[in-house]
Amino acid sequence: MADKMESVPFMDDTESRSSTSTLRLDTRKPIRWQDSQIRVSSLISHVVVVIFTSLVWGGVLIYHQHGRPPVRPFNLGAGQTIFKGMRYLSCGGSLDEALENDCVYDMLANHYVPRICQDDASIKEYKTEGTTWQPYIDMNWTERLPSDDAMGPSGVYWTNQRDHIVHCAMLWRKQWRALTENRRFMDFTTVDRGHMMHCSQFLMDMTEPNGGADWRETPISVEVGYSGCVDMSTFTGERNPLA
Repeated sequence: MADKMESVPFMDDTESRSSTSTLRLDTRKPIRWQDSQIRVSSLISHVVVVIFTSLVWGGVLIYHQHGRPPVRPFNLGAGQTIFKGMRYLSCGGSLDEALENDCVYDMLANHYVPRICQDDASIKEYKTEGTTWQPYIDMNWTERLPSDDAMGPSGVYWTNQRDHIVHCAMLWRKQWRALTENRRFMDFTTVDRGHMMHCSQFLMDMTEPNGGADWRETPISVEVGYSGCVDMSTFTGERNPLA
């Protein structure tokens, strides 16, 4: 029974021989020049696509690496454990580095800060506080800066003592909001102990007699600085217990 079933072909002998012969002839056909050219062109196209795609993604990676502020561990020093080990985004130490790191000038902090760290609400409050100061190029206030955008690139400009009083008071408000609203990013000027001590001392000094002069008429220079940004979500240190 098995032998009989195995002897029954799927096609008859004529069809089988014809098909086999045709297949053998096909396999022996030479490769035409046109077919070879098409295969080479197709291979070249695939290679070009791979190279182009690699270049595009490489450019994207380079942009993201150079278009963002450099990151490094942050530590304010002994006794400042609340910030120990936090991620710190730096603007560098020059105008070119700040612009390369996508930093913007914060006219309230008087520093370039990473764009992600800028507090627009605090700057708006500072600008609308009502103080009648203007940024000048010189101490005698003979030439004003053409616009607020010129403050950062100028490197240094002149305002008045009243402006510096408002600067310290507004930073205090900004610091309070940042802490109570649990903000993720805080600029270095806001968390810097040295600047805090300077501002608090300056406010106390302003209570002393000024020889009858108006603080609004007393010039003071503003030196542009280059700051950074603390990522508060990356805290890894131990908090100092209250003793």
